[in-house]
Amino acid sequence: MESPSPTEAELESRIHQQEVIADLGQRALEPEPLDGLLRETATAVAETLGTEYAGVFELTSDGREAALRAGAGWRDGLVGTATVSADRESATGHALHSAEPVVIEDLRSDESVSGSELLTDHDVVSGISVVIGSLEEPWGVLGIYASDRRSFAEHDATFVRSVANVLAGAIDRIETERQLRERETQLERYRAYTDGILDAVDDMFYVVDEDGTFQQWNDTLTAVTGYADAEIESISPLEFVAEEYHERTAAGIAEVFETGSARLEVEIRTKSGERIPYEFVAGRLENPDGKPVLAGIGRDVTDREERERELTKYETIVETINDGIYVKNEDGRFTMVNEAYAQLTGYDREELIGEHASLVVDEATVEESKQRLPSATDDDSNSPAMEAEIQRADGSSVPAEGTFATLQTDDGEQEEVGVVRDISERKRREREHRRVIRALEAAREGIGLLDEDGEFIYVNDAYAETFRYEPGEMLGKHWNELGIEADPDRFVEEILPALSEEGQWTGTTTCVRSDGTTFLSQHSLTHTGDDELICLVRDVTEQRERERNLREVRNQLDMATEAASVGLWTWDVQEDVVTADEFLADAYGMDPETATDGAPMDAFFEPIHEADRERTRAELERALEETGELETEFRVRNADDEVMWVVSRAEVEYEDGEPVRMSGAISDITERKRRERQLEESERRYRTLAENFPNGAVGVYDADMRYTLVEGAIVGDTLPEADRTEGERMPDVFPDDIVGELEPMYRAALEDGETDKTTITFDGEHWRVWTAPLRNADGEIFAGLSFTQEITDQIEREQRLEELVARLEESNERLEQFAYAASHDLQEPLRMVSSYLQLIERRYGDAFDEDGEEFIEFAVDGAERMRDMIDGLLAYSRVETGGNAFEPVDLDAVLEDVRTDLQVMIDDHDATITAEPLPRVEGDSDQLRQLFQNLLDNAIEYSGDEPPRVHLSAERQPADDCWKIDVADQGIGIDPDDTDAIFEVFQSLHSQGEHGGTGIGLALCDRIVERHGGTLSVESEPGSGSTFSFTLSMTDDGDR
Repeated sequence: MESPSPTEAELESRIHQQEVIADLGQRALEPEPLDGLLRETATAVAETLGTEYAGVFELTSDGREAALRAGAGWRDGLVGTATVSADRESATGHALHSAEPVVIEDLRSDESVSGSELLTDHDVVSGISVVIGSLEEPWGVLGIYASDRRSFAEHDATFVRSVANVLAGAIDRIETERQLRERETQLERYRAYTDGILDAVDDMFYVVDEDGTFQQWNDTLTAVTGYADAEIESISPLEFVAEEYHERTAAGIAEVFETGSARLEVEIRTKSGERIPYEFVAGRLENPDGKPVLAGIGRDVTDREERERELTKYETIVETINDGIYVKNEDGRFTMVNEAYAQLTGYDREELIGEHASLVVDEATVEESKQRLPSATDDDSNSPAMEAEIQRADGSSVPAEGTFATLQTDDGEQEEVGVVRDISERKRREREHRRVIRALEAAREGIGLLDEDGEFIYVNDAYAETFRYEPGEMLGKHWNELGIEADPDRFVEEILPALSEEGQWTGTTTCVRSDGTTFLSQHSLTHTGDDELICLVRDVTEQRERERNLREVRNQLDMATEAASVGLWTWDVQEDVVTADEFLADAYGMDPETATDGAPMDAFFEPIHEADRERTRAELERALEETGELETEFRVRNADDEVMWVVSRAEVEYEDGEPVRMSGAISDITERKRRERQLEESERRYRTLAENFPNGAVGVYDADMRYTLVEGAIVGDTLPEADRTEGERMPDVFPDDIVGELEPMYRAALEDGETDKTTITFDGEHWRVWTAPLRNADGEIFAGLSFTQEITDQIEREQRLEELVARLEESNERLEQFAYAASHDLQEPLRMVSSYLQLIERRYGDAFDEDGEEFIEFAVDGAERMRDMIDGLLAYSRVETGGNAFEPVDLDAVLEDVRTDLQVMIDDHDATITAEPLPRVEGDSDQLRQLFQNLLDNAIEYSGDEPPRVHLSAERQPADDCWKIDVADQGIGIDPDDTDAIFEVFQSLHSQGEHGGTGIGLALCDRIVERHGGTLSVESEPGSGSTFSFTLSMTDDGDR
């Protein structure tokens, strides 16, 4: 049996619902705040289905409640504060667990669901509730509610579900856009950070693909080689090295791509033909496209090779010199002796190594040498010479003279270096030999020797180079003549006296080079026994800078490691013992002590998700047996019994071809997995939205204005079919007049990144067309996006609406004229009644008994109140027509005038009115004076038994470009249920016997504030006073 054909009214209802869905769908694609879309959606759904209430409920973080984030029809103050239960028995909770709309025809009799306090307080009887988002990850619920019993049609429920889907798509889009913006910001910061590091270092950095083409390099490569960036793009790596190193370089590149890393030393050849020794270290990486590339760093080793040659030279000197040289550790045992020292003592070198110095000298000499050595905190590594007797292996002794120095080892221990010579040699060579020895001790330092007059008699190359002189330029010159001290007064007044008293001085000074530049130096000065001065100098500028940079990098690395949630582990493969840190133990839900002490690998597989366990084990075995590297992603259950995603990376160490150790780290990638899943879901929703774009179509076009994709609900219906449009240029699809309108918009989106819209007429229908740029992950525009939607019915509705608004404005104007005329015409007869009543009271007052006098009094009082009401009605009707033009108004001055007018009332009630500084606003000064007078009059009148206390304050509202004025009292207060009624005309919450008044004062205040573009509200509780708040527009300058 076929379902009955829908009536014309039903068809119109469905069409209207589709129009609402289309309009909301379009708004969901526009970059507007979510709260605005939610408010508009609630209003539109309630109006469309003719229900009193509509609500958008957002699920709280704990999932137990849903907050009323937006709505229509609810009592004031509930939106944004009210919550409903999300358990399965409630209407909202039922919708969260239902794939279909939950339709309730009578909440009173439906036992499957229970009504929340919010619904029962509003007498809700029937409604429709639909989940927003997926059942697995719901965002909230969209609901519409009526206070009468309603039987909703199927298309009504479908309509609510469609609107909920539109909201879900908008929410996902906004969240996705936020995440993408955060990710792009992070990537840009990281890119800038990385580029800054690469440009700051002195070493070369480069990236080469498998074809030998440079993909990236830093400024150091161009500066050293002399080639421009454009030339480097076309040069292969082999062309940068000297010809004899080509084969070695090619083998090193191949090794990187095969094994993952390589290191080699070659001589590079610059564009000018200069050859420079360089050490290169390279590793294999993957570029963003997943292709392998070689990333390398090259370092100039010219200085290192020079130092190595110098070291070889000095090692040769040490081995060929006639003086005996030894090195002792802190225990006084020999760790090195040269051949001359062995011959001097008569022992073999091997016999001396490890023996205590007391083997060849007495204990007194050992102690004296210790005392002559500088302390651990003294930077001076030299000590005066001393004489001693060397006890030879054959029992004889040799007179010798020794000099000593301290060396700091890499592990922080101090060693004693001694140079011993047979002092039976000729005395003539003694001084020269001592100078050689001292220069040898500090070969890496700049060494200079001054005579007793302060003139240089010797400088080594390092010393001269430090000051940028040739050695010959310094010899014979006075130190002051060369001007090498930036602060000569300090040298004379502080350093020289210290030298005279102590015999040596060590510290930091600022020195001047020959070109006038300065540098920070570590200076050591020592007097010799011949009144000569040995100067040791070392430029520590770069060292201090490197130390500072190292500290910064270390701090950044520590913070990055902590923020990256990294856990470390090591597996002794042979013993099958895995040790890990506390982060990994927490991630795996293991006892930290077990993880740190070590456990078999099987224990670390137990927390792995059973669906990932076998795959992870297979990848581990493949890393051991084949690849030598492990990188795998899997799920584990952590200490909080939560499932988290981790990635584990490790490398295998081999000995004799057998795996012995695997070291690695895990990182928490749960958030990344969640984002990836959300992006996939978002992509599916957007594609579905495009395919079902209501009353229109979505198109993607390239730089040639050619459509590459066309989707939409009316493609092939009102618009040409996709196969007639895709692949075609936009100017070939539409008439010339439409192309003239659309082409500038299409090109502006592609070329300038602009978003625009326009309205066109095509094939007798009205169409709204939007254009926007499409960008890739780098923010580059790669295509244009167009939206086309038929809006013929919408335009016709807007025209009808404009006509209706015009008629309403005309009707309102006539009503205001009528109210003014009626109020004005009532004044004369009322004045006559009042006058005659007063005349009767004066002439015949003595003839009335007590009741008569009371009747006359009631009549006069009633006439007076009637006159006050007519005056109030007259003022109420003239708010719009009788007001003055807006101008800047000083509210402090307005308040002062009102205080003067109310002074008698203030004194009678012993009232206190205080106020903070009030601002200047745009408005009608007379009406604002009436507003303040009515509010203060009310505050005093309804103060209760205590003397009235009224306080006025102002707060700037920058977002709304207005001021909020508060008038707070401590009076009798108002029941919250009555706060709406008090702003209605002739509404009073008290009888005339309790308080006077016409019941029009607050309605007049509300009308005045409304004319000024603001809102008037009240917050109050019985017995706790009231605070009336209203907003007024700022002046153009925004000042108080």
